[in-house]
Amino acid sequence: MHHVTRQQHTMRTAGMAHSRVLVCLLLLVTRPTAARGYVDDSWAGWTDRLGLKFTDDCQEHAGIVAIWAWVDSWLSGRQGKQRSAHCETKEMTCPTGTAVTGLVVKSGHMRRGGSRELFDFQLRCGLEGQLTGWMGLRFDMKASEYGAAVCPAGDELSGVQVMRGRGDGGKDTYNFKLRCGAAWRSVVGLAFESPRETRSATCKRESHVVGVRVHRGFQDWGDVDTYEFQLKCEADGQTEESRVQRSSFSASSISEMLSSLGSDEAWQLLSSLGLASGSALDTSNGFELAPQDREL
Repeated sequence: MHHVTRQQHTMRTAGMAHSRVLVCLLLLVTRPTAARGYVDDSWAGWTDRLGLKFTDDCQEHAGIVAIWAWVDSWLSGRQGKQRSAHCETKEMTCPTGTAVTGLVVKSGHMRRGGSRELFDFQLRCGLEGQLTGWMGLRFDMKASEYGAAVCPAGDELSGVQVMRGRGDGGKDTYNFKLRCGAAWRSVVGLAFESPRETRSATCKRESHVVGVRVHRGFQDWGDVDTYEFQLKCEADGQTEESRVQRSSFSASSISEMLSSLGSDEAWQLLSSLGLASGSALDTSNGFELAPQDREL
């Protein structure tokens, strides 16, 4: 009888140990490496965040992992906040010696795991319109919309205005306006509804934008996708192109922009640039501008 009791005690102890291991594993799974928090790197030319409503949290877990993430947040003293920082931070800068002269944005909407709206960004650099790659923000869906804005010939980006909206069904929308030189000009042209706030950042006088940084957060309660932005500025004399004669924006740079897109996305992009008229296009060899130069 004493032997049975000892065996039962041993089994109970082993079961408790296994349970502790399982709990520890779940807590480790629900505690991923946090995105870089906000630091003051104005010494490197970065502006402050715009001041948009932003969730410094990333509640992207689902099922039992989400439950354990919530439990861990209270055990860790975070009172329901699942992370100590937002989901991710990505940035992109133009090649040395060139400034940002345009912005391309893609957006997508999905119902998986709630109502989600995701965005990613691409920069247009220099007077010849060289495009960077996408920043690489989370975008595990097919893009439903593309938008773009380009500064007029000879102008460089000096500021960005961001408009945040919250539409029917909790859809988060963003749109962007560019400050080119000393004037606010181009609007990216994404679908936008129910504006909630507008914030902007500009470089100092006689300086321009050479990079953009984007922070992404997510609040599961209410399905709120939030984005924040910073600009990297340089003085005009620091770029090679600011010291040479300004050249016209050529049609070939737009054709390059279109070459990686499908037909639907290309038409959306051309519409946002005001170039979707048939007279401006030659579709005999894909989406290209007609032979005559078109200056924006």
